[in-house]
Amino acid sequence: MEQPQRNEEKEAVFEDIWVRPLQDAKLLGYLNERGINAHVAIPNCEEVRYRVYGKRYYAIGFRNDAGGLELRNRFFKGCIPPKYISLKHNGSDVCAVFEGFMDYLSAMQLGITASDWLVLNSVSNVEKAVKALHGYEKIECFLDNDDAGRRTFQSLYDCFGEKVIDHSSMYADHKDLNEFLLSKNAGNNV
Repeated sequence: MEQPQRNEEKEAVFEDIWVRPLQDAKLLGYLNERGINAHVAIPNCEEVRYRVYGKRYYAIGFRNDAGGLELRNRFFKGCIPPKYISLKHNGSDVCAVFEGFMDYLSAMQLGITASDWLVLNSVSNVEKAVKALHGYEKIECFLDNDDAGRRTFQSLYDCFGEKVIDHSSMYADHKDLNEFLLSKNAGNNV
């Protein structure tokens, strides 16, 4: 019998998907552990319930511009396809760029964004972001302090030059903006 090729292996299929306003206490508790208060999370996220391989699950959902949902809970990080960027227009000529929605929510929690925002939802979406970022006067990057974050910043800088500003020095001793938020919160509890 012939073995299936690697690319023929079945991906998890999300079934019986339903979405409602974020209200589940465990999901809100998880966000609170990540430093994100309900007043920040609820307007930006949804509660998603779904089945995979016959089992029911639920997660925090964050919509992308292609109709997909980024999913997070304490045990799972994934996406109901398609995978794409999330861009929010607020009428600004400045756009803040984040790798994932937890960093975007962290920025909201810290009060550091008053512009349009773009969440990559994966550094592999940088080319999609480049198309969306044309026309902005300034692009403020809040990317992770790792090789992928630096490569992503460099890709954006190569396209837009001096318009692109790296804000990762603000949280230089931390992996990302969410870890920085958690360290600030820990400092406030001492």
